[in-house]
Amino acid sequence: MSNAAEELHTLFSSWRQRVAEQPGVTMSAVLTPADEGIEEIRRAFALIEILSGQLRFLASRNYRVAVHQRHLRVWARVPLMLQFGWGTQVSHPDHVLAEAALDQLESLSSFLDDKVLAFDDSRIPSLRSLMDQADVLLTGDTEMDSALMSYLRRLIAEIRYALDDDVAGRTFDYTAAVERLRVAFQAAAEASTSERKRGWRGLVQQIFVGVTSGGLVEGGAALAAITIG
Repeated sequence: MSNAAEELHTLFSSWRQRVAEQPGVTMSAVLTPADEGIEEIRRAFALIEILSGQLRFLASRNYRVAVHQRHLRVWARVPLMLQFGWGTQVSHPDHVLAEAALDQLESLSSFLDDKVLAFDDSRIPSLRSLMDQADVLLTGDTEMDSALMSYLRRLIAEIRYALDDDVAGRTFDYTAAVERLRVAFQAAAEASTSERKRGWRGLVQQIFVGVTSGGLVEGGAALAAITIG
């Protein structure tokens, strides 16, 4: 996926635009939660969860993200329409989300540029190939730490499921998953004492060259940041 903040900004902007074009409409008519609009609402919450994880990671790298984290609560209230309710008629785009809060989301989008890995649908074939190559390296490996091997197998299975299931894939955070792969591949390369070391290093290189369109400025999380369990 692309920058999650940018995507959420686009989604919220489209909701504001609907109100601007139909002043006096009810929010249930704008978002149609009982119909196809529920997918947009689900997508909004999925993007907010992605942003929450990215901000926690950046906070662990000593980035100043507290103001963005506070705004997560504001953005999370939008799809619920807590302020006006579903049946209330609204006449101004700010009834969906205030322009200042939308601007903060745009600010977060700019802040995240070049700080998170970027992934889009055109890179899915490369990701499938990466999973296949990792499986080959894992097969018959008697040197890798069992915990790291288990983590890699679960992560690969998780990504494969998202790639093979359209519904799961629409809300899957490929960006975070590919970053987790990169960290795990680096750990495998550092721990390997055999010819597999070159193979794992090759997969790390492929992530930057063939799978993603950018790299983390800070180089990502350390091995200790991998959560196994």
